[in-house]
Amino acid sequence: MTGDREAGVAQIEDALVAEIADQPDGTLLPSEARLMRRFSATRSVVRSAIGGLEKRFLVRRVQGRGTFVNRRVEYPISSTVEPSFHGIVAASGATARVVTLSHRVEGVDDERARVLGLAPGDQAIRLERLGYIDDAPACFFDEWVTGDITTDLRTALRVVGSLGEVIRGAGGEMRRERLSGSVDVAPPHVCARLELDPYTHTWFVESHNVDAATGRPLMVSYAWTRIDRVRMVFGR
Repeated sequence: MTGDREAGVAQIEDALVAEIADQPDGTLLPSEARLMRRFSATRSVVRSAIGGLEKRFLVRRVQGRGTFVNRRVEYPISSTVEPSFHGIVAASGATARVVTLSHRVEGVDDERARVLGLAPGDQAIRLERLGYIDDAPACFFDEWVTGDITTDLRTALRVVGSLGEVIRGAGGEMRRERLSGSVDVAPPHVCARLELDPYTHTWFVESHNVDAATGRPLMVSYAWTRIDRVRMVFGR
């Protein structure tokens, strides 16, 4: 009996994979009731099949709205790719926007001072920003920026949105000097912003960015990104 159930789950899952292969992101799947009638299957079998698709990041379920086709954005990240959320997302064919959640001046600890070329206790601009892909929250940024990028970073970000564009407007260009990436549990406040359950695993990337021409430190960035929305491709 267990074998029959597993075969039924696999049959439905395979049929849905083929069906949604060419459908755009956000396409609504048929309801559970319709799938039950279509495949002459029980609700538990249909739910298991949809759960299998969700584990493969092929669909996403939204409570009260239904199940939707999910297309992950390819996100290359390396020292040779400019660290621009807007640029990378746009190159993948999706739309990006970033909202600044907080902007404040704080003293840096020993480690961030070393990375930013400052003395411990010197001040840097700390930004917390939320990146959206096609209007869905996808990435939370905690960024520490040297204070000499532009005279009014708050206003520049409000007008331009992209930190990379702000730096280019000031005559510079960012390059990743060092980066590390892993899959790690995100802090609860990050999960809340990304609309995830507490302590959900996300991509976690720490990036030390410098001016491409001079090598002058510009920023250290910590970013948590939803695994179901983005497929990170790490390079050298």
